[in-house]
Amino acid sequence: MNCADIGSVLDQHRTNSLTAAERSNADTHLAGCERCAEQWFAHHALASERASGPRHGLFTAIVGGARSANLEPAPRRKTAPWVSGVGIAAAIALAAVIGWSLRQRGADAPHATDATGAVDPTAADTPARVERFREGEHYVQLATTRPAPDGADGIVIEEFFMYGCYHCYVFERQLEQWRAALPQNATLVPVPATFNPTARLHAQAFYTAEALGKRELHAAFYEEIHRNGDPLDSETALEFFFGRFGVGGATFRAAFESPEVEARVRRAEELNREYRISATPSLVVDRKFLTSPSLAGSSEKMLAVVDDLVARESERRRPSERRTSAPAF
Repeated sequence: MNCADIGSVLDQHRTNSLTAAERSNADTHLAGCERCAEQWFAHHALASERASGPRHGLFTAIVGGARSANLEPAPRRKTAPWVSGVGIAAAIALAAVIGWSLRQRGADAPHATDATGAVDPTAADTPARVERFREGEHYVQLATTRPAPDGADGIVIEEFFMYGCYHCYVFERQLEQWRAALPQNATLVPVPATFNPTARLHAQAFYTAEALGKRELHAAFYEEIHRNGDPLDSETALEFFFGRFGVGGATFRAAFESPEVEARVRRAEELNREYRISATPSLVVDRKFLTSPSLAGSSEKMLAVVDDLVARESERRRPSERRTSAPAF
């Protein structure tokens, strides 16, 4: 895709209906075009906004305020019949709009009930615990029985990312702060997406850095690609890059071509296929639920969705579960 194609997708509001191939092409373009990436992010931010209704009790407050004002009635003056008719019609229309709005708010709000299941009128203003996010709207449920990743326990959150994806580069900063606030029984496990040959090469580089204990390279990959303009799209370029972090050529090649790294890349490919990952970043919670900025509305809401799902899954777990050390990164 080029800039004109991205503009057409945004104009037609088709960001959520792209095929896997179209989304891959879009990600490739957005990774190299900051202007289009900013427009794409702005589109998602605007699309996720929701207009809120009037606050609870507004109508009652207006009526009460009018009654307490004790205004002296003004002298009546003769008014043309058509003016009176217009005023009455406007008042009826305003009352209908306010009434409809309040009824809609009441229909959407949770109702407290007593022990028999009947609505308790004395608890109308008591907030009830409800699900903030809905399946099919903010996340989807996966049909998988895959076990937890090696070395992980508790609730596993798998982050599907791609170094060439500008969205992932921006999201990484949010993710680091959010990761620090994860509950004790949750573990975040990065999994590279493998949409194309370059993405697979970067997945191999990711697991090579992991095998060599070079945790700092995760952020460095993003910076080199998106800030320095180096695509790191060949083994030679990667070898030189690793060398800047004290990894000799022979050491790099031994790890890069090792059966261990190849096995982990293949496992990542299997996860991408099994979960049907079509966009990055995406988060999978406990191998059951998948969400993304496109589903949730924005990257911030995606993290809120995951928080909600983790809390829900935690209630199903034994309280004795404790978080274990996560794999590198």
